[in-house]
Amino acid sequence: MYSDPATLDDVRFLVRSPNRLVVFDAIRTGPRERNELRGVTDSSRVTLARILGDLEERGWIARGEDGYRSTPAGTVVAEEVARLFSNVEAAAALDGTLGWLPTDRFDFELSRLGDATVITPTDRDLTRPITWTARRVRESRDVRNVATGISAEVVDAYLDAAEEPDRSLVTVMHGRVFGLVEDDADLRGKVREMLDADAIDVYRYDGEQPPVMSTVCDDLVVLCGRPDPRSTPEGVETDDDAVREWAVSYFESVRAEADPVESDPFGE
Repeated sequence: MYSDPATLDDVRFLVRSPNRLVVFDAIRTGPRERNELRGVTDSSRVTLARILGDLEERGWIARGEDGYRSTPAGTVVAEEVARLFSNVEAAAALDGTLGWLPTDRFDFELSRLGDATVITPTDRDLTRPITWTARRVRESRDVRNVATGISAEVVDAYLDAAEEPDRSLVTVMHGRVFGLVEDDADLRGKVREMLDADAIDVYRYDGEQPPVMSTVCDDLVVLCGRPDPRSTPEGVETDDDAVREWAVSYFESVRAEADPVESDPFGE
């Protein structure tokens, strides 16, 4: 994959010069006159001429009546380079969260999370991602959640939200969650209240445990997970449309294999 000398030469040609990348990316977005291109780079006229000549020589740009524009091959290369840089920047911004984010399940580029808020525990709030999720649930009219665990704080948020008008609150709990609740009298009572609330729909899913807790709160998505079972939870929040589309699809796919909980699952 990385052994073709010509391909490696093209990659080195691009990444060795920031100005070359800037010019190439500017042309990718539409035809550009030479004077416009001088406005996006600090290059001299001579350097700019050399950059344009090198890009033309590789067949990535062509000169037309309306200025320089990308060739079909150049468009592919420029878009892939832009995607690579965006993903690298996102990976740096997300840092440790990549240890638990299910990137193999995503159908969007990692760069979509580049501007996400990373929610990490603090000394004063070791469960900050849970606190964060609870706040979002209380604030939102439309909540769609895939639960891999349970917290009294989040359950209380559902119950508080259910008292407000025009709320749609749906949670799909994995089977292991019900096992955890069964041993906790307080949580059992709270889950029973959820089942009695008109605004809350509870589902039980007994398939493979979902890799991450996902909560769609109106236009926001909160993802929570743990780097390992013994660590404190971590999270990210984003309003990116592509991530929200994935999260809604993820929720629907899990709910499609779940059963509505319509009676007391704990008995007497």
